[in-house]
Amino acid sequence: RVANSVQPGLGRVVFTAETHANLEPCACTQEPWGGLSRRVAYLRSLSTQGPTLRLDAGGLLPIDEMPLRDDRGAAEHLARVLLRSLARGGYDVVLLDPGERVTLLQMATSEAEVLDRCALLPGPGHLRLFDWSGTPVVIATVPERATDAELRQVAESARLRTGVSDKGDPSRATAPCFIVLARADALAGKRIARVMAPDLLILSRGARPPQGLRQGPTFLVGAGREGREVGVVSMVREAHPIVGGARF
Repeated sequence: RVANSVQPGLGRVVFTAETHANLEPCACTQEPWGGLSRRVAYLRSLSTQGPTLRLDAGGLLPIDEMPLRDDRGAAEHLARVLLRSLARGGYDVVLLDPGERVTLLQMATSEAEVLDRCALLPGPGHLRLFDWSGTPVVIATVPERATDAELRQVAESARLRTGVSDKGDPSRATAPCFIVLARADALAGKRIARVMAPDLLILSRGARPPQGLRQGPTFLVGAGREGREVGVVSMVREAHPIVGGARF
């Protein structure tokens, strides 16, 4: 299910979250959403439809929620399927929870290249910079329990990455386009948005505001639970000065 409509001819950010290693669609009699193969097919269909960033806000594995099967062969197969889906889906950035990278590398060493290409851990030293149709886009990641000081450090690192810095007023000194992936629900997300002032904040923890939320200059979105939804935000660049150089 696509959470937000796509406007043709615009650049897009496509996002997912909370896969929890679910491979199959929901067995619901109504609205049987989900399914990893469906998601990958949809993401691959976007390759000919204009500039697109594919992001995942975390929760790839069911760590701390349910144990993986006590079968080494099954665990390794599951890890390979998940990592290959990231590669086939063309993900640009995937936020990993603490321990997920180690777990995935232990179970699927042959797919380590996928993690090297798109995986990010939370923190100021873990950023990705993209050139999106001539507009620099910096992606940062933060954990839910980050302090305000830690959030400011991540935001400042992102702005320094693009040569823009203003410690006095972060809301007026964002990168040309600043996107944050957060392991946070909507309540925690509002605090993160207030402190960091990104253009786009992609939430997880089951958050999915129906029409998105506004917190100052920041637009907050989420893709629901169990990896059953794909969210899409269409972006328009404008010539006159606006926060972050993008309007949503």
